[in-house]
Amino acid sequence: MSAEGFNLFFAIFPDEETAAQIKDVAVRLRMRHGLKGETFAQHRFHVSLHGLGSPYERRPAEIINAAQRAAERVTAAPFDVVFDRADSFDRNKPDRFPLVLLGHDELATLIAFHKQLGLALRKSGLGRFAAPRFEPHVTLLYGDKRLEGEHPIAPPVSWTVKSFALVWSHAGKTRYETLGAWPLLGET
Repeated sequence: MSAEGFNLFFAIFPDEETAAQIKDVAVRLRMRHGLKGETFAQHRFHVSLHGLGSPYERRPAEIINAAQRAAERVTAAPFDVVFDRADSFDRNKPDRFPLVLLGHDELATLIAFHKQLGLALRKSGLGRFAAPRFEPHVTLLYGDKRLEGEHPIAPPVSWTVKSFALVWSHAGKTRYETLGAWPLLGET
């Protein structure tokens, strides 16, 4: 995320109970590995699906309207996600390593959902934002050092995804506004 301005993205969010579990995992990992950096607030834990540009100075009405049309095209059933390990991403920013939750095979349905939303973005004229690569993760904090290797999480963090949201983020201010949320009403 940028240091100032606003970001626009699609995401899935855990339920409150799962967000509390994620917070607990984040605090334990931070302490166990001596990481500096504050864990995210519970309301910020999410999986980003597609970024729709950043930074913005003001809300891009045309992009938001097209994104909402894209979201309405998506027909999916609720699905489960499981995150069973932690690792750090290397983003080439010294002293700012994202500590994230990752999963293995249990995320195939999430990856398929990401592709379906990307196709809907293309059909709505927003193909430039349809990210071809997707590594599902939940960011816990930005640490001052990189963890070496993957670290199993027991018990794994899991939840049933029942909706997805279009989010307007106040970059650098830890504030999210939901501009729309769409339930997953398809049949399994």
